[in-house]
Amino acid sequence: MVAVRRQTAVSPQTWVNAVVPACVRQYGAAELVGGILQGDFEVIVAHSALAEAGFPVPPKDGDRVVRNPTIVDGEFVPGGGVTLTVKHPGDRGGAIGYWMQARGGGVG
Repeated sequence: MVAVRRQTAVSPQTWVNAVVPACVRQYGAAELVGGILQGDFEVIVAHSALAEAGFPVPPKDGDRVVRNPTIVDGEFVPGGGVTLTVKHPGDRGGAIGYWMQARGGGVG
């Protein structure tokens, strides 16, 4: 599970959060081409999972993905997990899903 987050307002800070199943993996050395850097992750999320969770699809550059999020009663709790920033939302196959490139490692 990951939490996908989008900031919708700056003052006061407001976020849309969706807790969804995802496949997360770090890119290998042979994949470090173009804009992919060492330490970047690939995050695969189904379009239907994001839409059902109420997330405004599609994901955008700058959205956040929290790996190993703290979840209480099915809701994301800020402050836990590892936050990655989406660098490329990677739309694939229309409404099938998103193969996102994400970067970072800060606390959620």
